[in-house]
Amino acid sequence: MVLAEQELELRNLLEVIRKWTNVEGEVVYKDKWKEIGHSELKKFIGLIIFIDVYKSKHENVTQLWSQEDGRQIFNKIMSQGKFQQILQMLCLDATARRKKRSDDKLESIREVLEIWNPNLQDGYVPSS
Repeated sequence: MVLAEQELELRNLLEVIRKWTNVEGEVVYKDKWKEIGHSELKKFIGLIIFIDVYKSKHENVTQLWSQEDGRQIFNKIMSQGKFQQILQMLCLDATARRKKRSDDKLESIREVLEIWNPNLQDGYVPSS
């Protein structure tokens, strides 16, 4: 039961990120923005993890997509152009940033935090 709830919360979290990233993409790129779906967002997150792994081995991030000496998996998952576009538009709440300043410093990520925070608490195991 707990695992099913966590999976639902993860889907909700991804949906919020997907929704606001698409809103931001449409604002910036207008008709040229192609809406990203759940699968594409998951691929993007997977590439972020791969980048971190290879970067820790001191590999140049831009070279990971290179046809000559890069990593084939990167181009097979997503083009570097699409990855950069999503990275540029990645957004947790597009509307909050356009409003006047608020006293709530976390307003722009509040929706994501409300979904994510219970999972963080469930995953924390205190120890000495």
